Amino acid sequence: MRQKEVIEISGTNPIKNASHLLKGYDSENVEAIEIKIHKKSNSQKEDKQKNEVNMGDKSDKKKNRVKGSIRPNTSHHAVLQTLQSIGGPDEYVPGKKVLNTVTGVSESSVFPALTQLWERKLAERERDGNGSYAYRVSEYGEKKLEELGEPNINE
Repeated sequence: MRQKEVIEISGTNPIKNASHLLKGYDSENVEAIEIKIHKKSNSQKEDKQKNEVNMGDKSDKKKNRVKGSIRPNTSHHAVLQTLQSIGGPDEYVPGKKVLNTVTGVSESSVFPALTQLWERKLAERERDGNGSYAYRVSEYGEKKLEELGEPNINE
């Protein structure tokens, strides 16, 4: 069965963000990719240039976050479910605790998955006292987990 994901990417550098997002997919499992590009009108370009002159370059990585999705029964799914079961929607959980709790996911995949979940707005994050990130499931992430159900990952 063919599963279609629709992801809209906008912000300060949508091409770079789309490229980064595509790198997260396993090419063996991708049958097709459809791309639509919406170009700025000349007035939008002029407005942006005026704003950059007035505000300077204040690029913030948070602006590049886009709502995305995850496929069922993947490391991302397992990490998001683990984050939900440990902390729920209110408690920020250190990445190391997720690493020590998640099952069926290789150690080297946990932190990249957490970062990608944050980039796709499925999780929120903040720095803890040690400078490391702690994560919690976002409202959007909770909705995705409801849609996907429990992950079925074999170790």
